Amino acid sequence: MIPIKSNSFERHLKRLIPDQVKKIIIMMLINKFTGRLIKFFKIRFTIIGGKYNYNLASDLEAAKIFFGLWESAEIRYSKKYAKSHVVIELGSSIGVTLALLSNIKKNTKFICLEASSINFKKLQKLRSKLSNRNKYILVNKAISYKADTIAFEHISTTGSSIDKTPAYSSEIISTITLNQLILDHCEKERFTLITDIEGAEADIFFMDKESLINCNEIIAELEDTEVHSQEDQINQLESLGFKLIERYGKVVVMVR
Repeated sequence: MIPIKSNSFERHLKRLIPDQVKKIIIMMLINKFTGRLIKFFKIRFTIIGGKYNYNLASDLEAAKIFFGLWESAEIRYSKKYAKSHVVIELGSSIGVTLALLSNIKKNTKFICLEASSINFKKLQKLRSKLSNRNKYILVNKAISYKADTIAFEHISTTGSSIDKTPAYSSEIISTITLNQLILDHCEKERFTLITDIEGAEADIFFMDKESLINCNEIIAELEDTEVHSQEDQINQLESLGFKLIERYGKVVVMVR
């Protein structure tokens, strides 16, 4: 078992705070009322250095985004390690990571893939508010190596996934491989890969190894799949020349 670790000052500080105190602080700050206040005062920044249009999020989501508790490990690692001038984000959701990185980077090409049509519409609205110092390519497809289309169900902002037993609420989404995405938009350019696609990244690591040839850094939220555990995926990336340098729970940072 690879140890869970994080070298950030923030994580060390949080360990000093008793869990019960943390819960009280979170209850006081992260709630619908706080989110309504953020929207009412038309706040456009986050406390971790990003900017966001909170009208694209629910009241509770707005509070989480503002205080940096929305996908916190993934976003903070992205802020720290996304060094390349091309950033590929798989599973961009409503653009919280994109909004942060676009505010602190310049001359960067962001290629954002989001399968949910509901989230994608919000991502398009966010695009108009982002810094013009960067280039943005938004793609409404899903990663898959098994079919040209898949059934996809939007359950919630962060809970959408491939639907293995399609229901009435499912939509049919076109698919793409990471290698094809690269060929279409950033062939031969070095890039950072940020991915949170509910376990589908495992297929990239094992079935699309050539897509990672020009990848400098990977920030990924890993899932145990039917075929590959999180540790299998880390071992596979290490065999491809990456090194695990930080980990917090399921979120890992692998650097070439």
